[in-house]
Amino acid sequence: MRFLLILIILPSPYKSLFAQKYFIDDRDSIRYEVFQVNKSFWFKGNLKFVTPTSWCSENPDSRACMNGNYYYPTDLINICPGGWRVPTWREYKKAIKYIEEYYGLTDSVQYVESKVPLYKDLNLDSELVVGLTLLGDSSFFDMVTTGWIQGDEWQPKDETTLWIVHDISNTPQPHIHVRNKEIVMHSHGHHVLDKPKKLRRFAVRCISDVE
Repeated sequence: MRFLLILIILPSPYKSLFAQKYFIDDRDSIRYEVFQVNKSFWFKGNLKFVTPTSWCSENPDSRACMNGNYYYPTDLINICPGGWRVPTWREYKKAIKYIEEYYGLTDSVQYVESKVPLYKDLNLDSELVVGLTLLGDSSFFDMVTTGWIQGDEWQPKDETTLWIVHDISNTPQPHIHVRNKEIVMHSHGHHVLDKPKKLRRFAVRCISDVE
């Protein structure tokens, strides 16, 4: 991994000295801004790497490609650069907890388990985080509304949807919907496994351990 290190002091109301880092993907020389949360580095933007089945390899001039690429779940095993990986829901929750404490939002954020199964083959529940959004938070995730790809069309929804790798089964189908004041984690076969002409492709963030 190659990092460029620049130290900056963020103005009030931010209260800490941040190491602003950048990672250059050797595969295509694309540079990503990186931020640190506890013992993990995160991409601050969505992955842009092009695969044979990614949306932006088929539609390079699409406006959807302005903020990253979109992938089928079969891409996820080796989609991130060497030393990086697709994060789990547990890793997202650790980052969310850190952001809660950073902004003093611990009293307003709620974690809710859904009665709808995460996926029928997994004996686990879906989860919601209510009272917090990662959209437009320039200090950390800096997410924008990217929607998703369904079949051959971009669905520019007022949210962003990201693949995750499941903590236990490593099944690539679980994902999160990041909305205004709500983050939903769940999984389904609908439009992911069962509709060949309308399969969905979602965005990806990459994470790496701090050495």
